[in-house]
Amino acid sequence: MTRMRPFVEVRRVEYGHDWHLHVPANKTEPARVFWLGQDVKFCGRVLGWDAWDFISAVNDYLHRKEYPLVIECARVQQAMAAVIIRCLGGLRIVRKLEAWGLCAQ
Repeated sequence: MTRMRPFVEVRRVEYGHDWHLHVPANKTEPARVFWLGQDVKFCGRVLGWDAWDFISAVNDYLHRKEYPLVIECARVQQAMAAVIIRCLGGLRIVRKLEAWGLCAQ
């Protein structure tokens, strides 16, 4: 059985990129989707980082130093989710939030 990992879905929109954090179900809780909003706004307003700090954290998580990240890549989207979840205090805390609780709009 393949264990699904959290990932960030990235949608290109007219003003940049729109992010959604997908957290898979576990034995006791259903799957969750959190709308994060625009990439730069989320990094600044929720994480307190600029976009380059976030990119650096994802690159560090992936043990790579190349730029830019290919955000359409599943491995990168999983790393983005891991960095966000770690920054917010862990998966247990994130699961307790409302679906709109992380929105930066």
